[in-house]
Amino acid sequence: GDCLQLSETAKESVDELKRLFELLDVMGIADFCVFDIGVVRGLAYYTGIVYEIYDKASELRAIGGGGRYDDLLKQFGGPAIPATGFGIGDCVLEILLKEKRLLKPKPHQLDYFVAFTDKQFFQKAIEITTKLRRAGLAANFDYKSANLSKQLKQASAQSAQKCIIIGAELSENNQLVVKDMTTGQQELIELNKFFAELKPESK
Repeated sequence: GDCLQLSETAKESVDELKRLFELLDVMGIADFCVFDIGVVRGLAYYTGIVYEIYDKASELRAIGGGGRYDDLLKQFGGPAIPATGFGIGDCVLEILLKEKRLLKPKPHQLDYFVAFTDKQFFQKAIEITTKLRRAGLAANFDYKSANLSKQLKQASAQSAQKCIIIGAELSENNQLVVKDMTTGQQELIELNKFFAELKPESK
């Protein structure tokens, strides 16, 4: 019967694919890889093998994908350097990790979020935030001077361990309100005492 005649370029491509699967076998991951002639990446700069990554059940869209792009740097005025790479879809990966119960709770990103009840305390919030940072603690504040409710939402979104609230207590008694963002408990503490007892290792 008639035999399929391959051009030299096609033969090189087939040989490259064969070599790839040989190496995948050596790495012990060939069983997780499938050749699919229908895979087409949407970007025109690919110059060789392209691939996509799926969960084993193939219930989600591609988690990631990439390929070879030897001319990409040259197209942007750089040297002709062979290159390969891939990108990952963070939303799909998050869904998969949640389904597998592998997504760990987000750790505290901030030690303190400094909030204030009125714009008159804005400068004081900056001062306290600066002192906390100089003490080696992760601290932040709202530079837009949003209302207290929105500031507390920011503290939660930034995973702050505690929130310092500057308000009338500071003006009247030189005290700060310190709120534990995990338990919701609040305590009043004198400003100077707060910084005197502050320890970087409390992180």
